[in-house]
Amino acid sequence: MYDKITALNANSRKVLRSIWKHDGISRIEIANRLDLDKSTITKITNKLLKEKIIKTSEMGDPGPQGGRRPVGLSIVGESGIILGVELRTYECFVLALDLKGRIKGEYSKKYEQVSFDGAIESLISLINQLIQTEPVFSIGIGLPGIVDHEEGIIEKSYPLSVVEPFNLGACLREKTGLTVLLENDANCGCWSEYLSKENSSRTNMLYLSGTLDRKIKIDEEIRGSGVGAGILINGRVLHGMNFSAGEFRSVFVKKKETEQFLAENRIDMLEELASNMAMIINTFNINDLVLGGDFHDYGEELLELFARYADLNWAYDGPANCRYRFSGMKDRDVAYGAGIMCLDRFYSV
Repeated sequence: MYDKITALNANSRKVLRSIWKHDGISRIEIANRLDLDKSTITKITNKLLKEKIIKTSEMGDPGPQGGRRPVGLSIVGESGIILGVELRTYECFVLALDLKGRIKGEYSKKYEQVSFDGAIESLISLINQLIQTEPVFSIGIGLPGIVDHEEGIIEKSYPLSVVEPFNLGACLREKTGLTVLLENDANCGCWSEYLSKENSSRTNMLYLSGTLDRKIKIDEEIRGSGVGAGILINGRVLHGMNFSAGEFRSVFVKKKETEQFLAENRIDMLEELASNMAMIINTFNINDLVLGGDFHDYGEELLELFARYADLNWAYDGPANCRYRFSGMKDRDVAYGAGIMCLDRFYSV
């Protein structure tokens, strides 16, 4: 399947991507979306059907005149899997996705050695186990820190105790023989929310994830807070020149030695976070604030807190133009986003 898809020409890949993004789409809808001739779409889809890359199903209503139901097209998802990984400070967490993006399995492995090297050994061990069960096409990995997603390099990661650049992508490709993509964990949250839903290319999203009372360093019993932001502008993840977009400390912190927030108790910390994010929401015209990770534990009151601070910061009459919600995957956001990121690359034109 992998070789068949990578060999497709540009128009065929456009069609395949449309089918992946819009499961059950008809040939007419594809032609309208891509502005391609219907005969071209028919020729391409017939080839994809013959190669067993896609399949048909009757979907939708026949319409007021009756007749046959429209024939929908779907990806054949069962021919292999994509692995989405989150490297946490205490375990590696993996989701296996089929080629449609559906979760087929969930796995985790505690680190036998509590260190970055131990984390990588545990991850390689788990990947090699999963490779034995069915074909794996690629691996996406989300982790905290500054990540050069283009080269697969971890530039720095305080939680994982990486202080010098480390090419994790190359390391894992050598050990597994698979395509490996790396991304910052909060950016993976953006991938998860944006690509798993019908979102406009004009979407401006702020995704927040983090820990407020958990172990935040892999090789020490340090507990505390570490919150990261993923920023989506006009439907594109913002990385910044040095891949550090989304890394932040509270504007109320005045010393380098201070933690991420000036506040020490949880309630004040959340208010400080909401105050920091209010200016970003309004300055960048963020229309979708998504809270992932531990933030699910705080309920609707937390969403109301962010809304209140954003409204106070808004310079004009009325409320800030933003929607506030929790992420769809909760503690699986990062792993799912890493896998979806791989699928997006897999079906790219």
